[in-house]
Amino acid sequence: MKYDFTEGSITKKLFLFVLPILLSLILQQLYGAVDLWAVGKFGTKADSSAVSTGYQLISIFINLVSGLAMGTTIILSNKIGAKEDKDLGVVIGASIFLFFICSIFLTVGLGMNGDSLAKLIKAPSTAFSKTSQYISILGYGSIFLVSYNVLGGIFRGLGDSRTPLIAVGIATVVNIGLDVLFVKGYNMGASGAAIATIIAQAVSVAFSFAVIKLRKNSFEFKINMIQYSEKYTKRIILLGSPVGVNAFLVGFSFTFVLGVANSLGINASAGVGITERLIGFLMLIPMAFGSGLATFVAQNVGANKHKRAKDGMYVSLLISFVVAVLMIAITLIWGEKLLSIFSNDSDVIFAGNEFLKAYCFDIFFTAFLFCYLGYFNGYGKTTFTMICGVTGAFVFRIPLSYLFSLIQPINLFVIGLATPIGTLIQLFMIAFYYHHLQKSIRIMEVNLEKKQSLKIKE
Repeated sequence: MKYDFTEGSITKKLFLFVLPILLSLILQQLYGAVDLWAVGKFGTKADSSAVSTGYQLISIFINLVSGLAMGTTIILSNKIGAKEDKDLGVVIGASIFLFFICSIFLTVGLGMNGDSLAKLIKAPSTAFSKTSQYISILGYGSIFLVSYNVLGGIFRGLGDSRTPLIAVGIATVVNIGLDVLFVKGYNMGASGAAIATIIAQAVSVAFSFAVIKLRKNSFEFKINMIQYSEKYTKRIILLGSPVGVNAFLVGFSFTFVLGVANSLGINASAGVGITERLIGFLMLIPMAFGSGLATFVAQNVGANKHKRAKDGMYVSLLISFVVAVLMIAITLIWGEKLLSIFSNDSDVIFAGNEFLKAYCFDIFFTAFLFCYLGYFNGYGKTTFTMICGVTGAFVFRIPLSYLFSLIQPINLFVIGLATPIGTLIQLFMIAFYYHHLQKSIRIMEVNLEKKQSLKIKE
C-alpha cells in the first residue's frame, strides 16, 4: 500500500504508516532476542556472551548498509511527493545493484576474519571460539542480512510499511522454530543461533523479491534494471553514506562499551549484552517514528509543504515523549524481571540491572533524538546527522565509558551513564541546527513565492 502524506490528517496518516514499522521493529528485536533467549535458556554463559557480543559487532556493519539505504528511501519519497513515478524502477534497480556489491565485501571481510574480530572486541577467553564462529557464520550470510534490511528501506521509500512487516514476521517465525531446533534440539549453541538467523532472513528476502516482481505498481520494474545508474547511484551514496557512517560509528561506540564490559569478565559481558537487547525493545516507538518521519518529511519536501513536514515532527515528538517516560518508569520498577527473560543466571541479571539503571535514561533523550534526526534526514540533511552521531559517540560516549571504567571500585552503573550523557550533548547540537534549518526553509519559501508570482505576471 502506498501512502500519500501530502494531504489529509497528519496524525492519522503518520500513525497508520508508523504502526507497521513499529510492529516490524518489534519483530526484528524479537528476532534478535530469540537467539539470545535460546542460548540463555538452553545454552551456556559462553553462548550468551558470544551471541550478545557477536551480534553487536555484526549489527554495526549491517547498520552501515541500512543507513546507506536511507539515500534510496529519500529519493523514492521525494519523487512520490513530487508525483514523479517514472524513474522509481530505475532507482530501485540501482539500489539493489549497489547493495549487492556491498554484501560481497562484507561476506569476505566478516566471514574470513572471525578470530581477528573476536579479538578486537575483547571476547572473554571462555567464549572466544564461540564468538568467532558466530561472527563468521553471520558474515558468510551477509548477502541475506544486507538484502533483508535494504528491501525494507525500498518499501518504506515507496510509502509501503506493511510488506516489510509481513517479511519480518515470516523471518521471525522461521527463526524461532530453527533456534529451538538447533540450540535446544541439536545442542549447537551460538553457532546454531547464527545458522537459524541466516536461513530465516533468506526466506524473508525471497518473499520480498517476489512481492516486488509480482505486485501491480504505478511504475515499471524489470530484472535488467538491476545495474549501475549514472543518474541515481551517486545520489544514493551521497545522501545515504552520511547516515550509514553515522550508524556504523554509533554502533561501534556501543560495541566499544560492550568491549569494556567484556574485559570485566563473563558476568559483566553477558549482563551488558542482555541489557543492550532489552533497551532495544524499550526504544522501539521513538525509533519507529524517526524512521517513518523521514519518509513523511521527504514526501512533503518534494511537494513544497514545509509546515506540514514540521507539524508531522511535532506529532511524533509528543507521542515519543509520553512513551519514553512510561518506559523509564517500567524499567526502574521491573528491571530485573525484564532481564530475567534473557537469562536464568542471577549474577548476569544483577550485572545487567546495574548497567540498566543508568542506561535507561537514554530512552528519554533518544525520544527527541530519533524524531529530530528523522526530520533532518527527510530534508536530505544527512551530513549533519553524521556529525551529530560521531560527536556523541567519539567525543563523549567512548571516552567517558573508558574513563568511568577506570574508577575503582568498577561500577557498571557509572559506566552506563556515558551513553545518556553523549545523547544529551547531541540534543544541544540538534537545537542549534534546527534553528538554522528553519531560517533556510523560510528563505526557500520566500524565493518560491517570488518565482510563482513572476509566472503569474508573465
